[in-house]
Amino acid sequence: MVAAETLIVSETTRRLAELLAHAAKTGAKVVGIGDPKQFHSPGVGGHFSAVHHLVGGLTLTENFRQKDAIERRALHLWRDDHRMESLRTFAGAGRVHPLADKDETLAAMLTVWADERAAHTDDHTAVQQLLMLAATNEIAGGRRSPIRST
Repeated sequence: MVAAETLIVSETTRRLAELLAHAAKTGAKVVGIGDPKQFHSPGVGGHFSAVHHLVGGLTLTENFRQKDAIERRALHLWRDDHRMESLRTFAGAGRVHPLADKDETLAAMLTVWADERAAHTDDHTAVQQLLMLAATNEIAGGRRSPIRST
């Protein structure tokens, strides 16, 4: 690793401990860049919010990523911990479709997916456009589930 005066590190850096140890040895300043309110990573990145809080990190107040006004509004609400209002904003724009329960929701998702899938004759194009993921194998419904069949 090359010595540097300042080391800028993304919240998703996988070798953070190694980088911090190296910075400590060389006296380099470490600057972390990221979003402490971003959805938490299942692996790396979970440390960023805690470090941001401990050091009193700066906060950007303008969203430059989302160009769509509805997305900007909904994400602003989400980040300010107004989760239900955020979901209502998305739902009002047809981007979230709340249903009565898990089974009804899964059935609706599968219906839309199957209808959209039928329009693709090439499996590679279908995967690029219509990927549906489940958080667990239990949610996916096991080996014989329609979710797993393509």
